[in-house]
Amino acid sequence: MHKNLALVLAFLLCGCGTVYTPGSATGMASSKKTGIGICKNFFYFFDFGDCTIAAAARNGGIEKIATTDFARNGFPYIYTKRTTIVTGE
Repeated sequence: MHKNLALVLAFLLCGCGTVYTPGSATGMASSKKTGIGICKNFFYFFDFGDCTIAAAARNGGIEKIATTDFARNGFPYIYTKRTTIVTGE
């Protein structure tokens, strides 16, 4: 019984952590503003928030996007948080 419980816990916790993924970049040298969009997902079924590039730019008041970055963290199959980070002017 304890082996099974240990295997289940190891499976659920194996994907914990944060994964950063750089997105696209334009030729803009300086980025004066930053906008963030956040989505939360529970059990891969219930979604909350808006983490699109457009939403992140709108939250930061950005009209010209210089860079986009993406981050994802959480527990597999239980909870996932996705973050979109946009910089620009």
